[in-house]
Amino acid sequence: MKKVLTLMGALSVAGSAIAHDYLWNMSDLSGESWASGFTKGALTYNGDANSSFNSVVKGVVSSVKGDENNNSFSFDVQAGDIITVHAYNLNPTAGKVYFKETSVVSADIDNDGTTLLTVTAAGNSTVKVYADANVAITKITVVSKKYRDVVDTLAEARAAIDKEKEGIAKYVTEYPNFYSAVTRQISLQVSNEILSIENKLADVAAKNKVTDTGYEYNGDALITKLKDLALNDQGNNVLRDIITAANQAVNDYMTNFLGSQEYRDAKAAIDEAYNKAVSYGSNPYSMYEYIGYQTSLKAEGLDTYMDTYAKKYFDDVCAEAKAKLDKFPFVDDRGSYPYATYTPQVAETVDRVKNIIDRFVYEKANGSKFTDLKTNVNTVAGHIAATGLPKPDGFDDLKTDIEDLYDLLNTADNKHVYSSSQISGSVFATPLTTYTDSLTNAKNELTTSAQTVQGAKCNQVQEDLNKYSAQITELYTGQPETQAKYEQLFAK
Repeated sequence: MKKVLTLMGALSVAGSAIAHDYLWNMSDLSGESWASGFTKGALTYNGDANSSFNSVVKGVVSSVKGDENNNSFSFDVQAGDIITVHAYNLNPTAGKVYFKETSVVSADIDNDGTTLLTVTAAGNSTVKVYADANVAITKITVVSKKYRDVVDTLAEARAAIDKEKEGIAKYVTEYPNFYSAVTRQISLQVSNEILSIENKLADVAAKNKVTDTGYEYNGDALITKLKDLALNDQGNNVLRDIITAANQAVNDYMTNFLGSQEYRDAKAAIDEAYNKAVSYGSNPYSMYEYIGYQTSLKAEGLDTYMDTYAKKYFDDVCAEAKAKLDKFPFVDDRGSYPYATYTPQVAETVDRVKNIIDRFVYEKANGSKFTDLKTNVNTVAGHIAATGLPKPDGFDDLKTDIEDLYDLLNTADNKHVYSSSQISGSVFATPLTTYTDSLTNAKNELTTSAQTVQGAKCNQVQEDLNKYSAQITELYTGQPETQAKYEQLFAK
């Protein structure tokens, strides 16, 4: 789009030697001395007594034809500047408006009509604009080639954005939030900057600095910024960098995550876990391998564990990995899609499936042993409480350990945690053996304690009997028959 300048902006650069980008509305000059002529900034009007401002058509008009020196505007231009003259014909017949650089160019205007005379300056020179009698000149614009170059580059940059958006439109269906995140970055980093440059161009043109190579924001500088934003084939190109990063993110997700061996193994383990079409011994990951087709999965609880701690885990990791695309441009991950975060997480699925199966198999074979061990230790504790026998050393700790082991085995949220070697070793099997042996030792110690206590009681009774027997013998010494009777009774 073409931007032009206000008169005040144009005239503020008083004494500028060469016009570059101007808009002169005659209505803004209505109070000037048209008869004697005037100079405003880069614009000079050579008037005479026949010149005046016509408030109806809002233009300067003379009753006689103008020429290069009378009733004419003059200003300096550079090669490539486009000059447009707006005019209105008050004549009853056709009239003309003229432009003079090295030669005269004119445009016809019908009766009561308007016209535009547009000319491209051939070189750096002073030009003249004038008209036939009763033809009012209403406006003159000057647009530099550099200004138009910037405008063209603005259009190219916006076209580049449109093209790149078309290129990533393939992501809309599968990754709509990711697509929005990418286009948001394009808007923030490129589109908004282009708009800022467009606004800057208007400001620079108002200061007549578009072709001023010494000015920081001259036309060439603005074009360089636009190319750095969206157009360079080599070097800086913010738009290209965004699109490259976006395509790389999808590639990392699809190739380095979904295409990884870890993901494929995990998906295979999940698929096999729910596969009913297996024969015994053929699939170590299948739930149905171990409980059969007629057994209720829900009753066994295995389906719940597999759903919650394997399949849901797998689905959650995959959902999180996909949702991470929506965080583009991954500021918290150093600007790259962090697929390496998710591959080890998804790989854990395989271990979870196998651990759940191994745990199920172990519990089916050994679960009653843990129940019996807990029952036995509670029975022994009850016996100790009832008899008052002294507790074996460490019995309370042993009871706590056995109960904790039982609870650990029967806790739902750890069914996926322990590997086969842990199940058959340090976590369950080894403690089961150790605690069973310890409880046996405690029982033996209690038996010995009971025997010791009982023996002591028997010895005390015998001692008492012997004492009473001696007392009776002494008491009935003179009564042989009575003495014999009691001796027989104590002897029984």
